[in-house]
Amino acid sequence: MKKIVIDLELLSEKDIEFKKEIDELIASDVAPKTQDMEDGKISVWDVLEPLGKKGLLGLMYPKELGGRGGSYFQEMLLSEALSYESLVYDMVRGSSVYPAGLIRAFRKEEALGKYVKPIITGEKKGCFCFTEPDAGSDLSRMKTFIERTKMVILYLTVKKDL
Repeated sequence: MKKIVIDLELLSEKDIEFKKEIDELIASDVAPKTQDMEDGKISVWDVLEPLGKKGLLGLMYPKELGGRGGSYFQEMLLSEALSYESLVYDMVRGSSVYPAGLIRAFRKEEALGKYVKPIITGEKKGCFCFTEPDAGSDLSRMKTFIERTKMVILYLTVKKDL
């Protein structure tokens, strides 16, 4: 297995244990499947779903939502280790968990158990899709906007070509 060299003296005991855990996990459960994943013989989700069951897809989410309540630094250790094995792993992990963050950010409490937990545990896959004519997926060129009225009615103005 490839090794990422980090000065362990800079890490807390908890972070050293976490790093050891993910190094072992990647060596035993991820690395042996990487070539098959990159060759298209297996799906990236064949590798990531088991990580979700261990609370590693949404590491920083609380345990009741399927994460571990991990630190930002632990998230970076995991991201670096997965990306070092294959950038695809961390890109897919991040893009799948992204919608869960939107749900939490907008305080949709009723959706936490229904949507967030299954995304964080890998049971369901999250996605965030956006396109517009003349913009494609370039958010900076999109023209969709919402207008609030005094009656608290939201009008969404958008053009969509399907």
